[in-house]
Order: sequence, then C-alpha cells, then structure tokens
Amino acid sequence: MKKKIFATAIIVMTIVTIIYFSLQSVDNNVSDKPVIKIGFIAPMTGDNAMLGEKCLQGLELALDKIQDEIFRYKLIVEDDSWQMRRAVTAANKLINLDKVDFLYLCSAPTANAVVNLADNNKMFMITINSSDTTFAKASPYSFLHWVSSQKEGEQAVKIFKKYGAKKVLFLVTVHPGAEALYEGISEGAREVGIEVAKMSIMPRDLDYTTIVQKA
Repeated sequence: MKKKIFATAIIVMTIVTIIYFSLQSVDNNVSDKPVIKIGFIAPMTGDNAMLGEKCLQGLELALDKIQDEIFRYKLIVEDDSWQMRRAVTAANKLINLDKVDFLYLCSAPTANAVVNLADNNKMFMITINSSDTTFAKASPYSFLHWVSSQKEGEQAVKIFKKYGAKKVLFLVTVHPGAEALYEGISEGAREVGIEVAKMSIMPRDLDYTTIVQKA
C-alpha cells in the first residue's frame, strides 16, 4: 500500500514539474520577444479629454486584436491637455527617456508643435483627428490618418439620398475639426438639393434632448 502511495506521489510530482517548466518556457518565449514602444500623446484631462479617451480606446482595441508572434507592444501614455507646450515636453520624455519607437498624437495643434522634434530625432509619428495636413506633407517621418471632409461628405450624401432626406440637422461640436467636417458634408448636401441646418454644441454636452427638440 505504501509503495502504491509513493508511486502515485512520484507521478503527481513529475506531472507538476513538467507543467511548471512548460509554463516557464512559455513565459520565457513571451519575454524574449522584442518590445515595440508606442508613445501616445493626447488630451487626457481638460475640455478635450473626451477626444484623448476615445483615441486611447481605439488604440488599445487595435493592440488587443493584434496577433503578433514576433513583437510585443508597450503603450506609454502622456497627457498634453491639448496644450502645445505640454505636448513638446511629453514628446521629449518619450523620445529621450522612454526610448519609444514611434509617436502617436491626436490633434493638429500638438502635431504641429511636435513635428520638428520628431524630424530632428528621425522619429516616426502618426497623427489622427487632424484636418490640417501641412505638417505631414512637409515631414519625411510624419504620417496623417485623416479622411478629408469632402470624402466623408460624399458618403454622407449617399446615405441622405438613400433615405430620402429633405433637410438635415447637424449638431456640430465647437472645434475646428468638427467645423471642417460640417463644411464638407453640408456642401455636398446642398449640391443635391438637401436643406442643411446647424446647431453648435460644446465638447462636454451629453444630453442632446433639448437641442433636438428646439431644432
């Protein structure tokens, strides 16, 4: 009986040992992957924090979906509060201290402030939510992910026509990017005879009930 118990214990210990070293091997394989560091600069506080939060959620979702057997990804977040000075300070930290592999920004003002620093350090930079394309055109390291308001307008007008819209109300956030988008879409709508109305809203407005009722 004792021999049987001893033999069973040996088998259990052997299995546990195999599992342990297998897990260690997996951990080592993961840690052996080169790390790609992404420096994220966006307004996480202040009046435009909602923009930064949405950008961050999108980036985190994309990274979560990546099935990469070669690299791991590390996201380092810096808050610029939509201030150019803070964006430059954040970029300096990310480049010189955190040694990121590229920068990711969320607005035209901050991108314009950081682009020269990125160029001088030969640092790749991608910017979204920017209707200003000049900084990307002039930089060999800066890229812009932006669908022009005219192109968005073309698609919006197709939807308006599909549903037989005669008059369209736009709730436009008080922001240059939103204004540019409105101009592009409303221009296309007017060209096909759709009447356009506009009401401005603040970035933090969450309850549109009164606004819509008034419209």
